[in-house]
Amino acid sequence: AWLALERSYTKPEFVDDYLELQSCRHPVLEQFTVQQKINRFVPNDVSLKKGGALLITGPNMAGKSTIMRQV
Repeated sequence: AWLALERSYTKPEFVDDYLELQSCRHPVLEQFTVQQKINRFVPNDVSLKKGGALLITGPNMAGKSTIMRQV
């Protein structure tokens, strides 16, 4: 709870029909970029309807596994 307040985390709201995430950040990656004073992490948005699927493509080191962990 203390970290959630300190880092402005929000509580997820669970619904059955869809998944919608706005300005997602991976907490470990975010802390690393803060500690290293790197300001290149771009938050992600994800929207997925019930029964849908995501196809995540991109070159190596593009952040595919990061967004999967966020979701």
